[in-house]
Amino acid sequence: RDVVLLYIPNVIVAVLILLAAAMVAEAVKRIVRGAAEAGKLPSAPFLAGVTRWSIWVFGILAALFQLGVAGELIKTIFTGFVAMLAIAGGLAFGLGGKDHAADFIAKLRKEISK
Repeated sequence: RDVVLLYIPNVIVAVLILLAAAMVAEAVKRIVRGAAEAGKLPSAPFLAGVTRWSIWVFGILAALFQLGVAGELIKTIFTGFVAMLAIAGGLAFGLGGKDHAADFIAKLRKEISK
């Protein structure tokens, strides 16, 4: 009985985390979509959706952590997710920018040799 009563504040905080995540996700989604449309990006709805769901995922993970549900598993998933994003970003910018970097270095060499 006492254990249940002591757990209620964790449930309330988890619900508040989810409510905050819902409000922030919708607000940021609108901001990202508006900014992307103002910048005339064709992928504005996609960027807004990715933003919204990213905030939701982090909110759900935070709520589960607050509830004490598989804390170590959630930490591992979160660490893996951040590492995946870092590696994917590094590869995307590294491989995608390879030609631009080569062009820039060639341009610098021409200017230096003049």
